[in-house]
Amino acid sequence: MVATETEPLTVAAVQARLEEKRRSLSTRSGANASPTRGSIETATDSATCPTDGCGASVEWTYQALPNGHRLPPGPPRCPECQERARHEEHDQRLAADMARDREQREERQAGMLDLLRTIGVNTREHGTVTLGEWDTSESGPGPVDECRRFIREARRAGPHDAVRGLLLVGTMGNGKTQLAVSAIRELLEDPAWGTADVVFDNATTLMGELQDTYGGEGSALTIKRRRVHARVWVLDDLGSERPREDPARLLYEILNARALAPTIITSNHTPADIEKRHPEFARVVSRLGSAYFEGVRVQGADRRYRRAG
Repeated sequence: MVATETEPLTVAAVQARLEEKRRSLSTRSGANASPTRGSIETATDSATCPTDGCGASVEWTYQALPNGHRLPPGPPRCPECQERARHEEHDQRLAADMARDREQREERQAGMLDLLRTIGVNTREHGTVTLGEWDTSESGPGPVDECRRFIREARRAGPHDAVRGLLLVGTMGNGKTQLAVSAIRELLEDPAWGTADVVFDNATTLMGELQDTYGGEGSALTIKRRRVHARVWVLDDLGSERPREDPARLLYEILNARALAPTIITSNHTPADIEKRHPEFARVVSRLGSAYFEGVRVQGADRRYRRAG
C-alpha cells in the first residue's frame, strides 16, 4: 500500500499496517481452521464436561500447536463441577488438618505430666484430673464453668487484649490447686501452647526464691521477667505465710506488670483476710479486686483426707 498525501508515511503508520497484515494472515475462524505452518493458533470449540456422569456442555478455548497437540489438552469442567471440586478439596484439607491436630493432641496428652512438671507442677499430687473429671459435688459447676471461660479468653487473647484472671478462694485442701492445674492442662493440650507460655508457682516457694536473690542466688529481674511475660501465670496458695517486705514488693511489681493478663491465683483466704493477716500484702491485695480478677468460691471439705468406706 502506498502512502497518500493525507496519510504521511511514518514509523507508527508502517508498524500499524504490518500488524494489520499479520493479523489478517494468522486469524482463522472456527475450530477446524488449519493453522499456518509453524504458527500457534487460539481456537474455541464446544465440548462436554469431563466429569464422569455430568455431560454438561462447556466452551473449550485452547491453543493449537504446530505438532497437532492442544493446550490445555482437554476441555475444562463446567462451573458446577468446578465449584463442587473446590468444596471437596476444602473438605479434604480440613479433614487432614483435623486428623493432624487430633494426633498432636493425643501426643500431648500422653506426655502431659512431663509438660506440667516442666512448668512447676508437683505431678505426684496434681495433673491427672481433667476439668471434666473435677469433682463438682460440693461446689457445683460454677468453678469449672469459670475455668472454661478463662481458658476461652486466654486462647483468644492477643498481646494487648485484657483478660480478667481467676481468684479461686476456699478452705484448705478442697481442690483449688487441682482445679487450677486442670485448667492449665486443658490449655497445654492445644499444640499451639508450649511450656514456655505457662508458669506455675507456689507462693511460698516463689517468696523464698525472691528472698534468696538478695543473698546472691539468682536474679530477681530474671524471675520477674519470666512471670511478667508468660501467657498464663498460676500463683498457688497466696497468703499462707507472712512475707518479708522485699519479696512482697517484687510480687506486687509482677502483678502490676501483669494487670489484666491471664492469671490464676488460689488462696485459702479472701483478699480482705490476706491484708488483715499480712499488712505487707496491702498493695498486692489492691491488684486482686473485681476489675482484675473474677472471684470464685470453691466449696468443700479437705480432700487430702480420704473418707472411709
